[in-house]
Amino acid sequence: MTILAKKFLKLFFRLSSVLLLAVLFYILIALAFFGASRLNSKTGVTTGQIIPIYLFADKFHADVVIPINPMDSVWDYLLEREDFPVPRGQIKMLSIGWGSREFYLNMREWNQLSLDLSLKAMAFDYTVMHISAYRSDAVDLDHPQVSRRYINQSGYQQLLQFIRQSHKLDYNQRAIHIPNMGYGKNDAFFEADGRYHPLRTCNQWTGEALRQAGIMAPLWTPFSYSLK
Repeated sequence: MTILAKKFLKLFFRLSSVLLLAVLFYILIALAFFGASRLNSKTGVTTGQIIPIYLFADKFHADVVIPINPMDSVWDYLLEREDFPVPRGQIKMLSIGWGSREFYLNMREWNQLSLDLSLKAMAFDYTVMHISAYRSDAVDLDHPQVSRRYINQSGYQQLLQFIRQSHKLDYNQRAIHIPNMGYGKNDAFFEADGRYHPLRTCNQWTGEALRQAGIMAPLWTPFSYSLK
């Protein structure tokens, strides 16, 4: 083996070690925040009108699912458009997620995850909102990926405001639709505010949404399990 090859291998192993340590440190910090702030609260309210909201969480990602009055003017910025996949008057619930443009638009299944895609996403990627509309308000609470929380009217309004502020809006104060990128017949993507990076992941956004609604959640939630 040449001297140049030996130097290359030495540099490669050093860089690999640094990367591995960085990943381990990231995971340990996430676990520390999770353990220090986890309160395991299923409700953020003790008085006032109680409104159920839901988390749909798989191994990697968690969405907030909320019941809505689709004709309420608070939703005009999102639902007052002809290209929304479900007629406005038929919507009973919305599933809402925020995340990396690279992840959301270029990866339809988790088995498509690659190192190249991950690095692009983590490098302060642009973000999008993923909105799914449901014509029914029935929720399967026995499903292992579903959990329920409760909020009051004040928390609900705070949550709606947080969701609106997470969207990029055009000069007409309407959400900016990304055409032909939905996964099915009931969902759509919209331009979002903010950048995606290791300290602000899709699940961190969901944790922020819960706290805005008055629900106790860990201060840092990079992984979906910290929200369950």
